[in-house]
Amino acid sequence: MDTPEWRDAVLVTPRHAVRVQWNSAAVEQHSRTTGHRIYEIPASDRIGRRELTMRERLAVALRKDEGKNKGEVGGLPSLVEISEDCKVMVTFNVETELDLANGARGTVYKILLHEEEVVAPNARRVRLQYMPRCILIQLDRTRVPPLPGLPPGVVPFVPARRSFQISINGRHGTVHRTVHRSQFPMTLAYAFTDYRSQGQTIPRVIVDIATPPGPRTGLNKLSLFNVYVALSRSSGRDTIRLLRDFDESQFQRSHDPDLLAEAIRVRNLDTRTKRWWERERLLWQRMGLV
Repeated sequence: MDTPEWRDAVLVTPRHAVRVQWNSAAVEQHSRTTGHRIYEIPASDRIGRRELTMRERLAVALRKDEGKNKGEVGGLPSLVEISEDCKVMVTFNVETELDLANGARGTVYKILLHEEEVVAPNARRVRLQYMPRCILIQLDRTRVPPLPGLPPGVVPFVPARRSFQISINGRHGTVHRTVHRSQFPMTLAYAFTDYRSQGQTIPRVIVDIATPPGPRTGLNKLSLFNVYVALSRSSGRDTIRLLRDFDESQFQRSHDPDLLAEAIRVRNLDTRTKRWWERERLLWQRMGLV
C-alpha cells in the first residue's frame, strides 16, 4: 500500500464518523507534509439578521436532515476544514452544465481570506472568524472556459445559501423558525460515505464494509446496496483494498422483496416498450415514413 499510486487512495465507508475522522487525519498529514495551514470555516447560520441563540443552535445540532451526512443542510456542511493543495469534493449543484456539480472533485488552489481576518503567523490550524471571500479550486474536470488571470480549470467558489426549518419547544407550545445557512459547498475528499460516493469512479479505493458497532439488529447492518456501492467505486480488484475484516454473512442475505418487485416491473416495461417500438417501426416502414 505504501506506493505512490496508493498514497492518494480514497476511503469509502458507510459510517459518517469514520469519514470525518479519516478526512481530519488526512488533512493533518497533508499540513505536516506541505507546511500549509489548516483553516476551519464554520457555517454562518442566521434567523433574519440575527445570530442564533443557544437553544436554536441546539435545535440545529439535533435536527434530523434528509441527507446522509450529519450536520449538513442541502449540501452545506456545518464546518469545512480546508488547506491549500488539499483534495476536496463539491457537495452542491452550482452549475451542472459546466460540471460544477455535486460530486465534482478537485484541489484547493488558493484561499482568499476576508480582509479583516487576523491570523497568527505560526498558527498551523486556524478557526476563521469571517467567511473567506473566495476559494479557488483546480477541478479535475470542468467545462468552464479559462478565466482571465487564472490557470485553466481553476474556478472560484463563493459561499452558497440554503434555508431550513427548526422546531423549539417553549412554554406556549412548539415554535418553528427558518434558519438561513451560508457555507462553501465542499468537503474534504480523502474519505466518502457510500451515499456520497454514488456515481464516482475512483482510481484507488479503500473499502470499509465492516458492520457498524451497536446491537446486532437490522438497523445497523449494512444493506446489499451499501456493499454494492462501496465495492463498485473503482475499475477492478487490483484497485480496491479492504480496510478491515467484515461479516461474510451479509453477502448471503436475500434481496429486498420490494426492490425485486420494482426490478421486475421495470424489466417488463422495457420489454413492452421494445415490442411496441418494433411494431410501430414496421408500420412506418410500410407507410414509407422511415
